[in-house]
Amino acid sequence: MTYRDLLMWEHPEELDKKVFGGCNGCPETYGYEDGQYCEKSPEGPNHELCTRCWNREITDMKLLESKGLAPIKAKGPTYRDLLKLEFPNDIDETDIGGCKCCPGTYGYEDGQYCMKHDSDAPSDKACDDCWDREIESESVRGKYFGLLAQKGLEEGMTKASEVAEKSIKSLSEAVAECAKNWDEKVKDIFGITSPSSTIKDSGDRTEFETGAVRDMHEGKGRCDLMPLDVIARMSDDRVLDNIHFFTNHGVEAFLYTALNYFRDDIVKWDPFTLLLEVAVHFEEGAKKYGDNNWRKGIPVRCYIDSAVRHYLKYLRGDKDERHDRAFCWNILCCIWTCKHHPELNDYRTVTADA
Repeated sequence: MTYRDLLMWEHPEELDKKVFGGCNGCPETYGYEDGQYCEKSPEGPNHELCTRCWNREITDMKLLESKGLAPIKAKGPTYRDLLKLEFPNDIDETDIGGCKCCPGTYGYEDGQYCMKHDSDAPSDKACDDCWDREIESESVRGKYFGLLAQKGLEEGMTKASEVAEKSIKSLSEAVAECAKNWDEKVKDIFGITSPSSTIKDSGDRTEFETGAVRDMHEGKGRCDLMPLDVIARMSDDRVLDNIHFFTNHGVEAFLYTALNYFRDDIVKWDPFTLLLEVAVHFEEGAKKYGDNNWRKGIPVRCYIDSAVRHYLKYLRGDKDERHDRAFCWNILCCIWTCKHHPELNDYRTVTADA
């Protein structure tokens, strides 16, 4: 989130294209930071410098936490996780901290954590805190992920052997079956299996007052009514976290952030791939509803409902249609509707009334 995003959320009336940087005052004016960004520049305040200032990413987590906007940080592997993989027999609840010895004993780090952080070391609390720390060393993290991959491969081979032993088919049939299953697994891992690119059609249409039409088949559920903040916290999901912030405040900046997290962290597309994929979805939608049907105006809640549903189906691995494209399409059209049909964004209305 940038300082401009925060100002847009907290003081939207202070955005003014007529002033330097498009915002009244400086981040310091609103208590966002100490000192002025332009003080370090010999040029002094000007439009370009102020624009750069307001477009900076906020790195002060305490500031975001004070506004209730701190992003969720996904927890990485801990020293305890690594010990479970490499020496599972050394996990013992009867020992202090639930593990034998210290991470340093296994070469995971130098020195003893408890000697630096607990005067009564070793103790249950100190040892628990020690083993539950995230692994800091890149080489030790690499060791963890290497062991994790090896364990997955061994479990896969064990399962394949069990299938072969229980098979009543001939040896050639058993080998063919294993080869088939392996081929399907490889396709699934590398995303070779292509889901249907056709947009599903229930035949049940809803026409809005604007004249726009959409497939609104009952029985799909209402994802826009779910407590997205609880779900995001439960699953450490930054996409849902930012969609929740949008539904709570009605500010489109959170939707841009949700879309960027989906693009960069989930599907791992570059920006141009995302746009080209969404263009295909627009083409399929035009075949179903006609050109620019969506521009007539569809309530923002419908886009959020559909976007969350497609996102969850994509994470579940559903192949019945291109849920990745559909999610991006709904978010982009939701942003457009907020800008061009603000009367359809009842989330912002709720925020303003509050």
